[in-house]
Amino acid sequence: MNRRRAVVAGALVSVVALGVLGYAYVEGIGPLKEDPAAGLDEPPETENVYEMGGQGGGEEASVAEGEEGGDGVTKPTPPFEFEVGSIENCGRTCREVNAVLRNRMSVDAEGVSVYTWIYAGNTTERDDVVWADNREVGVLGGGETVGSTDRVNLSVQQAENVRENDGWITVEATVESRDEVAKFVTREKAG
Repeated sequence: MNRRRAVVAGALVSVVALGVLGYAYVEGIGPLKEDPAAGLDEPPETENVYEMGGQGGGEEASVAEGEEGGDGVTKPTPPFEFEVGSIENCGRTCREVNAVLRNRMSVDAEGVSVYTWIYAGNTTERDDVVWADNREVGVLGGGETVGSTDRVNLSVQQAENVRENDGWITVEATVESRDEVAKFVTREKAG
């Protein structure tokens, strides 16, 4: 009789645990729906938004940087260059992303920080963030280039959001120094 009660009690605990986990999943609370940007500083606001180079390459600008267009407006040359290189598979919900940051100015950039946000699909809505990171670079000499490789591990729910967008992501990187702020956006195929 005690064995039967133990089995029934074990089954009841399992059902309650599954119910709590199911509620957490549906309601978006707990470990099943994490906010990848929680605890990170928001990127600084800027009107200087540029297409970044990369695999997927955004749409080509009709006017090259530093050239005058037909409307007499010169497209500014960004002070930095940020490019997503390769995106390598490191597991079912894991990708290793290589990126390069270059100071295009002839002078040192001091206090350089990079705010990187990855969104599922072709959006930059905060609800669609699947990965975020802030990194301090410090001083980046004039013309100097620095590279990084980040392991992007997504939850099952975040990976499903990317899959629902045919594997497309939007990468937004904001580079801030003491004197300059530039935002770079591109669309990439993550897998």
